[in-house]
Amino acid sequence: MDPLSVDELAQIVGGELRGGRRAVAPVEVATIHSERIHRASAFFALPGSRSDGHFFVGDAFANGAVAAVVARDRVPPEDAARGALIEVDDPLLALQALAGWWRRRLRGVVVAVVGSNGKTVTKDALVHFAGYRYRAAGSPGSYNSQVGAPLAVLALPADVEVAVIEAAVSDPGEMARLEWVVAPEHVLVTNLGSRWSSHFPDRVSHATEILSMAANLGPGSWLLLGEESPELASVAVGDARRLVSGSDPDLPAFGPATRLPGGLGTDVTFPDGTSGSVFVPTPSDAVLADVRNAISAAWLLGVGPAELLEAASSYLPTSSRTEIWRSPAGVTVVREVASPDPIAIRSAVRAAARLAAPGRRTAVVLAEDLDHPSPESAASFAAAVVFEGATALWGLTVGSHQIVADAVRAIDPSADVRLVEGLDQLRGVLVGASVPGDVVVVQSPRERGVGDLSVALAESMAPTRLYLDLAALEDNVTAFRRLVGPSVRIMGMVKALAYGTDSAVVSGVLQGAGVDALGVAGVDEGVALRRAGIAVPILVLLGTASEMGKMLRYRLTPLVYGTELLEAVVAAGKAGEEVSVHLEVDSGMHRTGFAPDAAVDAARRLADTPGVEVAGLMTHLASADDPNEDASTADALRRFRSVADAVTAGGIGGLVRHAAATAATIRIHEARFDMVRIGLGLYGVQPSSATEQVLELQCALGLVSRIVEVIEVPAGERVGYGGTYTAPAGGRRVGVVPAGYHDGVPRSASNAAAVLVAGARCPIVGRVSMDSMAVDLTGCPEAVVGTDVLVYGRQHGWSLPPEELAASSGTIAHELLARLGPRVQRILTRY
Repeated sequence: MDPLSVDELAQIVGGELRGGRRAVAPVEVATIHSERIHRASAFFALPGSRSDGHFFVGDAFANGAVAAVVARDRVPPEDAARGALIEVDDPLLALQALAGWWRRRLRGVVVAVVGSNGKTVTKDALVHFAGYRYRAAGSPGSYNSQVGAPLAVLALPADVEVAVIEAAVSDPGEMARLEWVVAPEHVLVTNLGSRWSSHFPDRVSHATEILSMAANLGPGSWLLLGEESPELASVAVGDARRLVSGSDPDLPAFGPATRLPGGLGTDVTFPDGTSGSVFVPTPSDAVLADVRNAISAAWLLGVGPAELLEAASSYLPTSSRTEIWRSPAGVTVVREVASPDPIAIRSAVRAAARLAAPGRRTAVVLAEDLDHPSPESAASFAAAVVFEGATALWGLTVGSHQIVADAVRAIDPSADVRLVEGLDQLRGVLVGASVPGDVVVVQSPRERGVGDLSVALAESMAPTRLYLDLAALEDNVTAFRRLVGPSVRIMGMVKALAYGTDSAVVSGVLQGAGVDALGVAGVDEGVALRRAGIAVPILVLLGTASEMGKMLRYRLTPLVYGTELLEAVVAAGKAGEEVSVHLEVDSGMHRTGFAPDAAVDAARRLADTPGVEVAGLMTHLASADDPNEDASTADALRRFRSVADAVTAGGIGGLVRHAAATAATIRIHEARFDMVRIGLGLYGVQPSSATEQVLELQCALGLVSRIVEVIEVPAGERVGYGGTYTAPAGGRRVGVVPAGYHDGVPRSASNAAAVLVAGARCPIVGRVSMDSMAVDLTGCPEAVVGTDVLVYGRQHGWSLPPEELAASSGTIAHELLARLGPRVQRILTRY
């Protein structure tokens, strides 16, 4: 969104400007979360079923909001005095009005994706395919509601050429409001499911509501139906050209799906006669259908066959409704959002059945109450479960589960149907009945990731787990926002798989928490984030000249750190590309970047190249974590500031200057400039002892394993490779823990560090090996086989700072996290 003054914002949303303190800074971002305040944010105080945004206006101002849009006479005087208030009749309508205003300023083409299922996968795939010819962008994640769709529109960049916006409805009349906000030139309908039974009187009413998005399409527009149905065919819409994917001669024709190693394949023939093949790494027919619809839509937008086939060769489906992962013990979990919709469960069970080992079964687990299923939709749900190959249904003794269970028994009396009182009992059924090779479809709410029941399954089978507290991540972003103030941007550093955690998940959380940009080391890291639906700017620190085309295609910002990359940027600009870059200054670290004098010349050369924008200037500080090196840090900052001043004096304005990583952000106020780069601090880990007393952070990590064997070692006997530990007089009670240096425990921790077992500090004895370590349990008599071991971090009320293990091991916390191996089960939580 273009910057607006507070007065302009008030005029657009039809509000009246009040408040004790008028904002001087412009508004560039709209937000609905008081603790996820972006720089230059306007907070919209939306009422909800569980809370009301008006109660958090004061928090929004404290966290740096420029203005707050509120309902009339709802904000107490003490909060009203803290900033600029814009009073309106309805803050939600005001948010939609602002989005509608921004939509009408965009020059690009907007495609709306609507339907019952598959919207997010289709939208992300269409952004991917369209991106091979146009500057394309789409809704982040599943931003498709009355709130989410306007926020998605407001996040679209001004220069977007093709925008893909997802829209969903729950009640009659909602789509018409979203149609005004999105104002699409074209509409893609994925399918028509059976959720109408809960919210609409019949399927025709549901189809009419969905197609309200196409009500104002003109003669030059198209309406693409992913599948035909009598109900969709019966609804008349605008003057658009109506096409049906897979059957219209003006669209690509696809062959049958073929199961291949690692996914599904299909042949495609385009209307101009070009043919090829498409492979999608998924077992789901529904995902393949979504990709076919996206290819058809991209074809209608003018993307050529060669571009589409090239794009298909690099396409990876993003996770949306369904997530698939395998526990270390060999049980595959397919997570599906809890819903009584037969289309959704049919897709999930079909995908699950393909993943099951020969002779193993597929079970459906209902972990949450379903959304008011009628007897008819329950029967359809049961048919989808049974006829797609599931032989077990496990759930809770709630009404909706009982309805579905009765319907399953009616179809297949031999099905293993079990309903229990609570999640603890359901966990027992799941763990006790699942064996390696089985597949379990767990239905759980969208906001719980793979769901609490899936987490329980992982806990019972994976000995070593990394717990990542997403709420703590958000709290740490808020802490840094308060520290640096509203005028300083925050870049979240998510290189090295987001410090060994999960880059896609962490980036999505950071994007929602209000970071202004993300930073990665390599180009492929940035590409993975774009494929995961991340929309904020992404800076690539170590891209190469040969990857310039990929950076442009995925809207990644190169950091120009050397001559070869500079020449590649200049060549791209001269070839007609639009390239936004940051330039690195070597202020004394002598690793990458241009020396100060050369940096000024490089900036001028870039700025003089048509199509190239020098958007940022940065440097690395070598010793900002060490107070003893503050003099050299000050020298480095002086060098950097002199370059920035010279570049600005040369006519290059609007630079985003950034030098500070976590340590400098906390310790050195003058290093913050226009943006800070936060990596380790996001996880609540302090970069040095010098920062601990300045800013309190919440530890977001917990590396946990468990004891798998307990051994009584007599006095004089040695433990581990090399026999580096000898049991003293009286002997020692030693526990074996299946976590070694492949799992993030440094070998240098051998005989030097300690872990927590049941809250007791237990030394690591002997050498840490690749797969295991031994710990002294003598001081912890309650420890037995199966007792959890906290290697570092926070879990179950115990805390062992990662910094402590790093110090004992002669390394740094950064290295601990980066060493986390792939067999460590990542588990997402919210405490």
